[in-house]
Amino acid sequence: MNPISEKVKDQFIQLNGSIQQVAKAGRGLLTLVHEESKKQFSDLVKTGKAQQNKGINLIDQVKGSLPESFDVKTSAKTLSIAARGLFKKAKADSEKLFNELVTLASEEAAPKRKAARKAA
Repeated sequence: MNPISEKVKDQFIQLNGSIQQVAKAGRGLLTLVHEESKKQFSDLVKTGKAQQNKGINLIDQVKGSLPESFDVKTSAKTLSIAARGLFKKAKADSEKLFNELVTLASEEAAPKRKAARKAA
């Protein structure tokens, strides 16, 4: 093989490895999100049942959590700000988790790439 063919082949192997890493990271992220959401949902249901068993009415609980002078406009603005903050945090956390998954997959795939290069 000439040097250019060798270089193209190496680049192809690296690209293939990178694509596989992204796919593994995506599957891992999906699995973690699914497992975590099931856990959080179960925790919410458990807490709701506990409140219900204590005889606490949902409407009374909501009324009790609101201040006497409830201002819809201010609350809507606060909710909007909180939603933007939640989105920003979720995005940052998901990027961090994705990068961790890619790193793990890279560490796992490195020996396989070396073996593939030696075999080629």
